Amino acid sequence: MANYGIKVSLTGYNVKTAADYQLLFSSGWPVLKIHAQGSFTVPDAGTDVTIFQHGLNYPPMFLVYDTGNNRSQLMWYPVYMNNTELKWYGAGTGMSGTRTLYYYIFRHDMTTNFTGTLLKSTEGSKTTGDQFGFKIAKPGKNVNSADYRDYVIHSSARSLQIHKMVNFIGTGTSWSKTISHGLGYEPFFLLYAYNSLYDRWTMCAADNWDFDAYADSTNVYVHGVPPATMFCVIFKDPYNLQE
Repeated sequence: MANYGIKVSLTGYNVKTAADYQLLFSSGWPVLKIHAQGSFTVPDAGTDVTIFQHGLNYPPMFLVYDTGNNRSQLMWYPVYMNNTELKWYGAGTGMSGTRTLYYYIFRHDMTTNFTGTLLKSTEGSKTTGDQFGFKIAKPGKNVNSADYRDYVIHSSARSLQIHKMVNFIGTGTSWSKTISHGLGYEPFFLLYAYNSLYDRWTMCAADNWDFDAYADSTNVYVHGVPPATMFCVIFKDPYNLQE
């Protein structure tokens, strides 16, 4: 039986010549799907408190931002995820005061693997003349809305498309892992680590002292000090893309 698919380019790009990251959607790979988002105020940063119960029965990808000191900062500590909830583990950290957090929980299981096809890595030229678009509004929202937040998908708003998801185990007291992506450019990626002792996942940020990672045009390189189960998600988008 034949396989069929669909792909849609961003407004202004020919779907036949557009690079993967110039596509709005392709049925060959998933887009980053939001399960829940919201805000939460931690009443006492020195205690443990549940931020959100997601009910997915697997550990989903997540991002959390702290808005203290009149700035927004991506959090990796002490925010953790497990199969049931996103939680602030502040007990014993010496932290104090309130924290207002903004969280995103995505419908992607950090224990799974996925490798998408590479259709085209060379950038396509933007076209002129007739412009066509594709948009689907969220339930209860008007398809004529000018607010991109009202849409599931809109051809004038880029969607983060997943190129590869890798769950792996780093073993030994100091280990390294090379993950090939073959995109031909340095992609945007995220990294998470699992602590089996406490059964929880944390995001690996730039100032994490246990893990570090970087990408080049061929691979993502991950290094860790303690043994750990890791999850890396690599997106189609170049990290330095500007439009």
